[in-house]
Amino acid sequence: MAVIRANLTVLDLPPTTSEPGWAPRGHLRASFRDLTTVLHAPDFGIDATEDSTMWLLDTPAGRAQLFHQLDGTYLLRAPATRITWTIQAPSPDVLPWIFELADCSTAGFPNSGQALRVGPDRITLIRAYQRFLELRATDLQQRLELARPPHPASGSRWQQLTSYHQDLSRALHLAATPADVIATLQQAANRFPATAGPDFDHELHDEFVATVRALATASVPAQSPLPAGGPR
Repeated sequence: MAVIRANLTVLDLPPTTSEPGWAPRGHLRASFRDLTTVLHAPDFGIDATEDSTMWLLDTPAGRAQLFHQLDGTYLLRAPATRITWTIQAPSPDVLPWIFELADCSTAGFPNSGQALRVGPDRITLIRAYQRFLELRATDLQQRLELARPPHPASGSRWQQLTSYHQDLSRALHLAATPADVIATLQQAANRFPATAGPDFDHELHDEFVATVRALATASVPAQSPLPAGGPR
């Protein structure tokens, strides 16, 4: 079991209780080598008798499975070959966490469900990213409270994460139609702080902009579950 913590470290810990409602939530293009680098050895698939490969993941947003029907024997012969892995989970909220670790960016997760027959709609994806930012900001705030003195760069990063979370909240609160949601996302992506201090994390900002633009342009699957609340 690979446990992904809110500060993006990965630990090997016993599994927690799984939630109901497991279903495919998205796809991830990655090589076996990429995944073992960040998630270590898979929980299933190295033994020659096993006919698929799977990681069991415990993210801050819930449990997930990352799997492919190819077995470990094949993947060990071609560890650098990029293939399409399936992400199963009770909720799409796990997607930003998996993409951040495996793809080094959340920008790819909004389009990860395009090939699904039934997948998350735009509002659900926005909320998943909103939750990702909130949990990262909360974790960083707790670390800042323990640090003496707090590191300026960490404080600046916390402010950015909080600001980005507020931007998405504003987008969902002000928008009355799906078109309004897209417009407010584009506005959030185009907004850049007038005074970016010396500790401003430009890499984090670039990732936020790329992710929000992907959220604005993502193609929603033909059949999408109805969102709980939000624009109709």
